[in-house]
Amino acid sequence: MTKTYTVDDICAQHGISRQLFYKMQREGRGPKTLRIGRSVRISETANDEWIKQLEAATSHEKRAA
Repeated sequence: MTKTYTVDDICAQHGISRQLFYKMQREGRGPKTLRIGRSVRISETANDEWIKQLEAATSHEKRAA
């Protein structure tokens, strides 16, 4: 079974606020989420993919500067 995280778990893990998390979601820069009942969850795989996307975007920004 794949581990899943709550939005609060992800925010604590990455040191970001819920407000920033949802802003990134609206902008299409957040992790993939899934709903289990009324709960929003992020799979371990989605979290790992999100980190890779952020790393790639950061590397791209540094090269462009």
